[in-house]
Amino acid sequence: MAEATADQRQEGWRHAFDVRGNEDGMSRASTRVAVINFLSRDAPAIRFDKASVTDVARVLHGLERSLRHWTWEDKPRTPKSQVARWDVENEYHVQNLLWALLAPIFSDLDDEEWLKSLGQHHPRGDLAIPSLRTIVEAKFLRVGSGQFSKVIQEVAADATTYLGDGSGYDHLIAVVWDDLARTEEHAELRRGLLALRGINDAIILSRPSFMRRIPLALKKKLDGEAEEKVEET
Repeated sequence: MAEATADQRQEGWRHAFDVRGNEDGMSRASTRVAVINFLSRDAPAIRFDKASVTDVARVLHGLERSLRHWTWEDKPRTPKSQVARWDVENEYHVQNLLWALLAPIFSDLDDEEWLKSLGQHHPRGDLAIPSLRTIVEAKFLRVGSGQFSKVIQEVAADATTYLGDGSGYDHLIAVVWDDLARTEEHAELRRGLLALRGINDAIILSRPSFMRRIPLALKKKLDGEAEEKVEET
């Protein structure tokens, strides 16, 4: 199917939202849905002229697709390079991943943002977008049956702390990295997070299958071979 020009897209949107009456309401409704689906298929995930909290969540939901090209090598890609594996092993790594994604889009993005003190407690949000009054909080799910409940409790505490009166923030988006890719639990986890007050969205990222954990002995062997190669060069 040919791509629509800018003028054609504008005209399509105008007709899609034309509310004037029509005798065949069902046909008009189905046509409107088809037009909107066509025009939306290549629409950007975010409106750079007027971004919203929903746009932030939309970008974050696309992160799992981005991991398809994440660097995780079993052997060097070129004769002069070393084996590279961009591992994600803790919450700080997840924060770095989110920073790399959001920093080019939101110029006011800040990390480890100090928020309004609560008595002797001085809370810090992982990532903050002041212009949207939004906190993006990263969590890391490790092995253990109690991890899901723990994450929900932590996010609940974060929302209570970060979104208090006078904090300057009204929205919180939770991003959870599941290191064991327990996808059968994700719907329940997301439902629990979205039930919390102040949580605008929750994104659950699974550790990709190609980023398999390797035995420590093999890891040391690979690291040793890499060091020997550096010495040779």
